[in-house]
Amino acid sequence: MENIAEAYNFHFKSSRRPRPGQPNPNYLQDLGYKKGGIWKSSSTIVKKALGKDPNMDKREDATPVGLTNLGATCYVNSLLQCMYANSSFRKFIYELSDKELSRKGGIILENLQEVFANLQGCSRKYWNPRKFIECLSLRPNEQEDAQEFNKLLLSRMESTLGKSTKSRIAQFIPNMFQGELCNYTKCKACNNTSERTTKYYELSLQVKGNKTLEDSLQRLMDQEHLQGPNQYLCSKCGRKQDAVRGMKLQSVPPVLNIQLIRFDYDIKENKRKKVNDSIGVPVVLDMSPFVEAR
Repeated sequence: MENIAEAYNFHFKSSRRPRPGQPNPNYLQDLGYKKGGIWKSSSTIVKKALGKDPNMDKREDATPVGLTNLGATCYVNSLLQCMYANSSFRKFIYELSDKELSRKGGIILENLQEVFANLQGCSRKYWNPRKFIECLSLRPNEQEDAQEFNKLLLSRMESTLGKSTKSRIAQFIPNMFQGELCNYTKCKACNNTSERTTKYYELSLQVKGNKTLEDSLQRLMDQEHLQGPNQYLCSKCGRKQDAVRGMKLQSVPPVLNIQLIRFDYDIKENKRKKVNDSIGVPVVLDMSPFVEAR
C-alpha cells in the first residue's frame, strides 16, 4: 500500500472507513466512486482533499478554447485569439522547424506554437498562456495597449525570423502585415510635390465624428491646407507658398491591422476622455478606393 501511495503521490492521513455509501478519498477504491466519480458527492472531505472536479472544465468539441486572464492580460489574450484565427499565420507558426526555433529569440515562437496548439486541441475550456507572457517579460498585473503589444510582438518575431537563410521565412512577417504609404506636400503655386515613403504595420483611424470605417479611412486621406502663417516653404519657388499636405496608401498588406482611436483630449477638462461613439464596420472592406493606382 505504501508503494502505491508513493507512486501516485497520495499522502493522505489514514482515517476510519466511513459508513456505507459515503466516499472517502483516503481509500483508493473510492477514487472511482459511482459512475460520475467521487466529485459527485457533497462530502467536504472530498472537496478539501481533491479540490475542484476536473470535469467541470472539460470542453465540448464545438466550443472554442479560451485563455486565462492573469490579472490584466486581456489585451494579450485578444491579440493571440486574432492571430490564431488567421489560418495562414497559424500554419506558418506550426511549420517552423527546431532550427528556426533555436535561434536567438526563438523562445517566443516556440511558446506561440504551444499556445496555438492548445487553442486548437486543449481538452479544457481554457489554456493558461503564462509561459508565453513570461518569455516576453510582460507584467501580468499591468494593463497595456493592444496595438503597442502587437507592434512589440511583430517586431520581435520579424527580428528572429529575419535571421533565417530561407527568404520565405525571413520575409514572412513583412509580407503578411506590412504596407506602404506616402506622405506628400504639394505647392499650389508651382505644383512641385515633396514625397516621403514609409512602411506601416497598422492604420490608426478616428472614431469620433465618423459613422463608418470607410468614413474614417476617407478622413485619414483628407488633405490639409497650409496657408497664412502655416504656409509651406517651397524649395522650387524659394519662398513660402500655399500648399496642401496629405497621405496616400501605396499598398495594403494581406492582413491589415486597424487601430480605432477611442480616446480624445478634452481641452476644457485637460484630460483624455473615452469616445463612446458607434462606428459601422463592413463584413468586407474594399480598400481599392483608398489605394493609389500605379
